Amino acid sequence: MNKLLRAGYAALFRNKFFYLALIGMALYAAWIGTVHLTDYLFYFHGDYYYDIYDGYTTGMLVLYFIIPAFCAWMIGNEHGEGTLRNKIIAGHSRVRIYFAQLLVMLTAGMILLAVHTVVCFAFEWPISGGLDKYFVRGSQWIFVLSAAVIVSMSALCTMISMVCRNKMAAVIIAIFLALLMLILGLMAFTKLTEPEFITVQELDDTWTNVLTEHEEPNPDYPRGVWRKVYTFLIDFLPGGHLFSLANGETTRAWIQTIWSGVIALVSTAAGLVIFRREDLK
Repeated sequence: MNKLLRAGYAALFRNKFFYLALIGMALYAAWIGTVHLTDYLFYFHGDYYYDIYDGYTTGMLVLYFIIPAFCAWMIGNEHGEGTLRNKIIAGHSRVRIYFAQLLVMLTAGMILLAVHTVVCFAFEWPISGGLDKYFVRGSQWIFVLSAAVIVSMSALCTMISMVCRNKMAAVIIAIFLALLMLILGLMAFTKLTEPEFITVQELDDTWTNVLTEHEEPNPDYPRGVWRKVYTFLIDFLPGGHLFSLANGETTRAWIQTIWSGVIALVSTAAGLVIFRREDLK
């Protein structure tokens, strides 16, 4: 296992895609921070404090799509170059090969997350008004949930990449799955943020003066089973977790973190079963 990990990390730190992703995440965080700092100094003149997580959560969306592309590309290269087959020929078990690849992908994701976090906070700290009030509010769960998203996405994309030998097919499938989960999360988040009541106004013939105004139930507000379904989608899908991060909503972060762990475990188990039976040519 140690030899597999050494080889995997050596390949990771030779990978140009990985360094491009690192630079890209750092530049994106720096750009967002610079925009906020410029607004703070020249438009608000120091009278407005940004939420320290504004730039952080937008960067998570970028990282959310980098993970599937990077995992599928790097593992696809090992399929194409015959590296995985050679490891089996050298006597390494498929289980150890799979876990070594998963650990390398997890490490890559966590490094990208760490770089984004450090650069983002370096720029955002001076204009945030301090961090204490956010930690009092319980927003340390933001970082836990961010790491959970990286774990679940890395496990899912490792499964796809290990069982699909075609690199481009693996990239397309992984990105499509990420996009699908994001769309479902957006749909659920949009429904859950619908107001329970809406204001209805009756106007006069000129359409300028309000004659009466009253509230009535919003027909688009999800109730009963549908509300539970949309809540489950937000809690279960990594794409749904992004909307919790963007909204600063941490009350259900512990449930979402558990579901991320479940996704990682199930996808890893499924990937192992398929990979052990796969005929590597």
